[in-house]
Amino acid sequence: MKVILGNIEQAVEVHSKIPEFSKPAEVNYFKERYQNKKHIIFIALKEKKPIGYMISYDRYSDGSIYCWMAGVLPNFRKLKALSAMMNALEKWSKENNYKAIKIKTSNKRKAMLSYLINNDFLVTKVYNETQEKLILNNRINLEKHLI
Repeated sequence: MKVILGNIEQAVEVHSKIPEFSKPAEVNYFKERYQNKKHIIFIALKEKKPIGYMISYDRYSDGSIYCWMAGVLPNFRKLKALSAMMNALEKWSKENNYKAIKIKTSNKRKAMLSYLINNDFLVTKVYNETQEKLILNNRINLEKHLI
């Protein structure tokens, strides 16, 4: 397994096959998020086949890079593709003078939340959903400071 700089078409291809995601898998939907902003797309490959993706961009203009979307196909999650892409993002971020990586997740994404906490991300804010929604939908902001 290796990580390469990729393109949005590769990312959308992987995204469309990840069962947890309900957001549309359309190239333009993704491009609108990072349009006119510094961004980076990583693709995890297994035998030259895309198995994971990560899209990050300079959302806040505060010296941080925002990891907006990331995912790995279920059958390949034990290969540590997320860790490899996150390591690539951290290296790239340092080389591009970013001081932190920011990311959002929710209580229902337990594996991601656990991964982030175990890899030095700190919770910075929790957005409680309305009472009609489940606590599983609470959004959680996390941040990792880069040294």
